[in-house]
Amino acid sequence: HAAGDKLDLLVRQVEGILNRYDGSLLNLTIGDKGSYLFACLGAPIADEDDAARAVSAALELRALGAHLGFLTPLKIGVTTGRMRTGAYGSRARRTYSALGDAVNLSARLMAAAEPGQILVSQRVRQETGGAFSWEDLPPIQVKGRREPVAIARLAGRREEAPMRLLEPRYTLP
Repeated sequence: HAAGDKLDLLVRQVEGILNRYDGSLLNLTIGDKGSYLFACLGAPIADEDDAARAVSAALELRALGAHLGFLTPLKIGVTTGRMRTGAYGSRARRTYSALGDAVNLSARLMAAAEPGQILVSQRVRQETGGAFSWEDLPPIQVKGRREPVAIARLAGRREEAPMRLLEPRYTLP
């Protein structure tokens, strides 16, 4: 009974955090090899700042793990990129999900992270600008990729984003 209450509390808290950033909890897997959450931001509705929303949500999720007390420190991987999204399944049982290279890379980064660590792809770091502080890490080799992947560790949110007067405000074309 206590395990069910803890799981319910965790899912409600995670969904609350993700909802604040227009994200969705797509899957929760609990197994003998560990447990993981699969969350998505930017689908089905995309925002121009989805990468920043994702790392903000990751910071809150990491803090939630410490706050609840019954979880081990979370390992989080964040990427951005093109995905295939939508409903799949049979007429009797359908679900919504996201598939693609970005999803696979997120899982690889999560697996490579140390407990309490948030690893991000270089593209996420570039798209979030100066609002967050980062530690560059050596590129890592991941399954499914020939070349090592450039990554960074999310250290936290900067107190004040640096002022950049001469740079364009928008990074998208």
